[in-house]
Amino acid sequence: MSKILHFFMVVLHLPLWLFAPFQLLAFVPIYLVRSAVKLLAFMFRPDLISMLAPLDGMFAADEMYICPRNTVVGCMVLEGITNSDLIWEMLRKNILEARCEKDPGQLMYPELRRTITHWLGYPFWTESELPYGGIRTHEKELSLEELHKFQAQLTFLPYRKNAPLWELVVIKRIMDGPNTSAVLFRFHHALADGPAMLSLLRKMTSLQTPKICKQVVPAPTKGTGYEALRILGAPYDIINQEKVLGKNDWLIKDKQGWTQCDFNAHYSTVAARLRFHSSESIPFSIIRQVGGAHGMSGTAVLHSAMLGAVRKSYFPNEAKSISRVTVQTPQLSVLGKGRRLLGNNVTFGWYSAHMGELNVVKRLLETHEGLLAMKRSACPVALAVFVRALGSLPRPGIRKFFQGRHQDEKIFVYNIPAPGEVDNFCGYNIKHIEMTVGSYAGNAGLAITFITAGGNLRIGVLGDENVLYGKDQAKEIILNFMEELEALKNAIPLSKETYCGV
Repeated sequence: MSKILHFFMVVLHLPLWLFAPFQLLAFVPIYLVRSAVKLLAFMFRPDLISMLAPLDGMFAADEMYICPRNTVVGCMVLEGITNSDLIWEMLRKNILEARCEKDPGQLMYPELRRTITHWLGYPFWTESELPYGGIRTHEKELSLEELHKFQAQLTFLPYRKNAPLWELVVIKRIMDGPNTSAVLFRFHHALADGPAMLSLLRKMTSLQTPKICKQVVPAPTKGTGYEALRILGAPYDIINQEKVLGKNDWLIKDKQGWTQCDFNAHYSTVAARLRFHSSESIPFSIIRQVGGAHGMSGTAVLHSAMLGAVRKSYFPNEAKSISRVTVQTPQLSVLGKGRRLLGNNVTFGWYSAHMGELNVVKRLLETHEGLLAMKRSACPVALAVFVRALGSLPRPGIRKFFQGRHQDEKIFVYNIPAPGEVDNFCGYNIKHIEMTVGSYAGNAGLAITFITAGGNLRIGVLGDENVLYGKDQAKEIILNFMEELEALKNAIPLSKETYCGV
């Protein structure tokens, strides 16, 4: 669509903004009730520190002390036998007792010493009885298969009411490799999102050789005028997106054999539903080289190769492949970060991905254009506003909204940057990184993670047993990704193809 036509369509939909005041009025009672509960807590519950931010509170609506659904677990397999005392000392000094530079009397991450309690339906931070109770050592030697099972079970293990909503587990020895150990870090999503928590990894890394720090110059950002125009286009963007995404298909059409997830069952039963696998490390320079050769971004290269890999796994017969699928990916919220250094500070965008395109170069171009259109769209802004309104509801209201809404037929792509300078944890080189997210048990969606650390990329695939049929399908998708990446490396850029054709 040309810029002139897009501008005309935006102007044509501007009258829909007349309904915005009525939507705002509908939110007023929710805000007043929330404010009244805050006031009552201040007067009658001095043990309650503060109410959670709306987005954090939305994640806190699960049964975190019975069977949590919103837990994230990161697992790092390390070279060497880890020293638990060293890890504990770095954790205590660099994170748990870290102080703010501007106000040394304030802890940098006070929520790591707190837990969550609900009062009158709303979540509040409260001091934990065991502020340092989140680290333990698993003395038993595990195989990689046992480590996978342990990680899955840790994802759904109920939290203790008197302990913080995070836990670091040291596995002293992995029997599959010589001189190998592992560290698992789990946290509730109400505490932080993935990027915020992985940013703590910077505090737990150790530079092996001194490096000259480069001065980072902030990228120029577009002015508020552009953001205002972008938000004005929200009515048209939302309607157009719903129309486009409504035409997309999903990877699985026959769901007769699907099993229902019983969250009242033992946590190990729920954990057994998860299927996940991660790749060996790949130099990220390869992604940049492929993107540079085709004049596309590295993100477009990753997404395009992922689409081809998923298509090959679900549709080995190319003639039966679906044409388009919905892809959802995080974006930084234009509403800004909250008061906490951690917390949940991202929103999401969607685009319609041409999975059925067999030409790797054309698919890369369409993916690049889809990502650009997603970034220009006002839909992520509208979603951020809606989610904050939803998170302002009491817990029963949030649960009622999400009841039956865990069947999102989308590919969720998480691009998570870890520290760029080093690829180690407390001085131990990282061999593998994997992430599991509890919300994918019983979910119809498929999750793909791209984790970069120390200039290396690791790809992860995660899904429910209904979505990833066999234990090896996640591994198959990763192998297909490597083939797609190799095909892009060897492909002639579209501009050169056009030139040769002439």
